[in-house]
Order: sequence, then C-alpha cells, then structure tokens
Amino acid sequence: MILFDRAVERYADRLALVADDGSYSFAAVDVLSRCAARLLAAEGIRRGDRVGAWSRNSHSLLVLQLAVMRLGATWCPVGAYASTASASGYLRSLEPRAVLYEEGGLARMQDLRRAFPALVCVSTDHVFRQAARDAAVVGETASIHDDDGDDASRIVAIVPTGGTTNAPKAVMQSLTAFERLIEALRYCLEYDDDMPICLAASPLSHSAGAQAFAVWTLGGVNIVMREFSTERVLGQIQEKRVTHMFLPPTALSFLLAQPNLGQFDCSSLRSVRVGGESVSAARLKEAVDAFGPCICETYGQIEAPFLTWLDRKTIAAAAAGHHGERLSSCGRPTPSVTLRIGEPGQPSVLHERGEIVIKGSGVPCPYFGDVHAPADDSWHRTGDIGYVDEYGYVYLVGRARDLIISGAINVHAADVEAAVLALDHVRECAVVGMPDPILGEAVHAIVTVDDGYSVSETAIIAHCQATLGKLRAPRSVTFSLEIPKTGVGKIDKVALRRNLTERQDAGRG
Repeated sequence: MILFDRAVERYADRLALVADDGSYSFAAVDVLSRCAARLLAAEGIRRGDRVGAWSRNSHSLLVLQLAVMRLGATWCPVGAYASTASASGYLRSLEPRAVLYEEGGLARMQDLRRAFPALVCVSTDHVFRQAARDAAVVGETASIHDDDGDDASRIVAIVPTGGTTNAPKAVMQSLTAFERLIEALRYCLEYDDDMPICLAASPLSHSAGAQAFAVWTLGGVNIVMREFSTERVLGQIQEKRVTHMFLPPTALSFLLAQPNLGQFDCSSLRSVRVGGESVSAARLKEAVDAFGPCICETYGQIEAPFLTWLDRKTIAAAAAGHHGERLSSCGRPTPSVTLRIGEPGQPSVLHERGEIVIKGSGVPCPYFGDVHAPADDSWHRTGDIGYVDEYGYVYLVGRARDLIISGAINVHAADVEAAVLALDHVRECAVVGMPDPILGEAVHAIVTVDDGYSVSETAIIAHCQATLGKLRAPRSVTFSLEIPKTGVGKIDKVALRRNLTERQDAGRG
C-alpha cells in the first residue's frame, strides 16, 4: 500500500504495532506484510480475488490487510460479533476466494465451505506466525510485487454497512476512496508534534481499522486489544499513555459507568473520537468531565464516511456552557464534501428538517453487485434526516426508514431516544414502532440503565411527554440488561422488533 510504504520510508525505526507477544517497528511490519503476502499467494490468492476476514481483533489482522492489498486482492472484513448465520450469508453473497479466520473458528465456516468447495481457509494466527518465521530468515530482503499500480479505481476493500434497520449491504471502496478516507481521518485526529499512540479497542473490521491506518501515516503506533474490557482499556490508557482512540457510544458509556474510573490516569488522551451512532449531549458532557477536553465526534456512512466533524474544542466549550446546544449536533461538514439538507443542489433552509444529501471526491462508494454505479459528481441520499443552523452545524434527527407514524403523527425515533438518554443513569435507548390497533404504531422504548441504578417507566414517559409532547412520547418501556447489536456494534432494530413481537405473541398464547 502506497500510504503505508511512505510511512515506512519516513519512520522505519519507529514502533508501529504493539501486541501481547511483542512489538514491531514500521520496517518489521513492512517485512511481515510482504512475507504474509507471499504465503497467501502460495495459497492461490491472486489479484482481484475477494478475501474475507472473520475474526476478533488481532494485530495479525492489520498485517494481513496490508498483505491482501499488496497482492491486489480485495479485503472483505466481517463484523467480529456477527452471528454465524448473518456473517456466512453476507460472505456467501461476495463469493470469496478465501476467508481468513481466527484459530478455533474453522467450525463456524462449514456452511461457507459447503457452498464453495474450492474456498481457501487460512488461520490468521497461523499465517502470521509463519510470516514472522520467514521474516526472521529473510530480514529486510523480503519482497513481493505490489499490485497497487496506477489504477485508482481498483477495489481494495468491500465493507458491510451497519445493518441497523435492514440487512447489511456490501460497499466497495476503491483505492481513491480508501485514500480519501485516510486523509479525512488524519484531519479528524487533531495530530500534534508528539507520536500518536492509538488504542484499538473496537472492531478493526470498521472504523477502528481505518483509524489504525491513518495513525500509521502519521508515524504513530497501534496497540490492538483482542476484546473490549473497561478495566483493561483504562489500564492500557494509563500504562501505555494512549493519546488516540475510537469508541462507539456504547463503549464510551461502559467506560463512564466503570465504578473505579477515577482511579485511572487518563491525562494522556488527546483525541477520543466517538462515532457510529448518535451520542446524547448529556453523555458527551459526562465524557468531557471524566477524560478532559479530548472528546470529538464524527458522522458518516460506509458509503460516504466522515461527512461531519465536531472537534474537541467545540465539545469542551459546549460542555462548559458556551453554545451548549452544539453537544446535540454532529458538527460541521468536512472539507472533502458538499452537504445540503433537502433536494440535491438546492440551498439548505436553516432549521428546516430534510434528508441529508452529499457529494464529494470518492463518495458515494457503490454497492457490490450494483450495475448502476454512481457518477463521480452525483449526489448521495444518506437516508438520514437532519437540519443545519446558522453557524453551519448539522443536527441529526433520525433515519428516514426509522420514522414511526403514530396516530397520524410523524415521530422520529432519534428524537425520542435523545430525550430518554438525557435522563441520569440511562446507558442506552432504542425506540421502535410496535403495531397498535388504534394508533397504527405505538412508540416503544427499550432501555438499559447503569449498574446499581434504576429508572422507572413512569419517569421516562413523563420526562418525554414534558420534552416532546404527549403524542411523541413512548407509550411503553421495556427494560433490558443488553440491547442487541449488529455485527459492527450498532443497535439492531430488526432483531429488537422481532424479539418484541415474539414476546407479544407468547403473551397472547
């Protein structure tokens, strides 16, 4: 990969990757990736092949992604925590040449192997260990022909969408789109003169993986955690003096709920990027109080990443009371995109709600199998509803598909979720419409609360009625220890509705 190779030329002796079993410089990661590429080539993987990656976090994943890209093959990650049925179904649709899996995970790929008898199955840990042995022999002489070439349209990755309200789609990232993604991330990392130390505690299959590459281009080091654990994350921040992280809102909430949070020294943090879903203003303020002025937020989609950015200074100022309403925004558009509310090409009307539409270089990325690829200058309809204020800040209201029509009143689920999340000790909230014989759909909230605390259904409904009005407030609330997530860690409203419907049917029986 050109971007990584430039970093190797500049930072060869710097630390690039920290794992449980050792640390690796940029030069060492470079050689490891080339040795791994030769091993994958020996398995029959060639230019243009699609290579699935179905594994929890591992330092080997980053090295193998480099190796796959060096071969000119296409990296196809799967959400680490996706169910076996959804992950295998998604991979089947891509018809991969090979799948990389973590040790012990071969059994869950039997469905894929039956569908594709010629499928190459490679253990990530095994190929990494073999590459390390080869690297120790060949040293800096390892070489392989990089297939980047000058083909900016070559598909380097296929990444699934979040799948919050429907089945995930496969989004194709060209070399140009991937490089634009890394550039946008560099912009959001708010890098200074010190070497970034990035902790990858969220799945590398999505935003944390892209951030890892961006950190490398800045000469920074990536520390990879196999699984998320609040105490271990806080311990790593303190021990390794971590400066940068990406966290989905759920992970941020878990950290803030850690009882002994104050016992850890997190003063090294300079940029904690929150993204993937909306996060409440109350939670952002709590995060600033806990970690200092290092919290920033991004909004985007797999098809069009990093559309807006709410920087750490703005969040810190808003948390202190200066334009406090900005804690409810997702920031201003990034320089790489043109963003409008409403119809493409038409000026946005201040404070008027409409669909967010965008265009920019490298976006939107096309869907796999879509014969009608978007034109370079085409507008992308995000499906998200929002509005913009007089200062250019964008406010998300919800998904167009996530609209609940209750008694002929349009209720955006995100509005209700934001109201519920404003209550103390509410950790997560998901709002869905449930069939109702009178209203058509009734607003229903599913809520998790911080350990050791309780919030009553009556209090939630009364608060929402006072905030949103009686017609938009939930009619009922379900309390749950956990809200189901998709393979990329987003709230799975399809599963939520199914679970609630099954519960209703069981009650009638």
